[in-house]
Amino acid sequence: MLNQCILVGRLVGNPISETIESGVNKIKITLDIKRSFKNPNTLEYDSDLVTISLWEGVEGAALDFLKEGSVVGIKARIQQASIETKNGTIHIPEIVGEKITYINSRKEFD
Repeated sequence: MLNQCILVGRLVGNPISETIESGVNKIKITLDIKRSFKNPNTLEYDSDLVTISLWEGVEGAALDFLKEGSVVGIKARIQQASIETKNGTIHIPEIVGEKITYINSRKEFD
């Protein structure tokens, strides 16, 4: 079995850092990923916003190098998180980044 996906897109904001209860650092980034075909109604490329979690090891470099507008490739896996509610368990897919390839970094020029 193989659980792997490759995503290439542009960051829509700066990485958001958080520390979970166990003291482990986690970063969330959101990629704007253009679809490979045009919308027949608008004749423009639609895009999807995909949120990716980065954990220790990958997250340190992400904070240093990723900024809004950066274009990156991410090798990731999909895992399922479970949340208990009063109506039962909700299962939510989560995309976990394992490796980042920095394709282009948007820099500000004076």
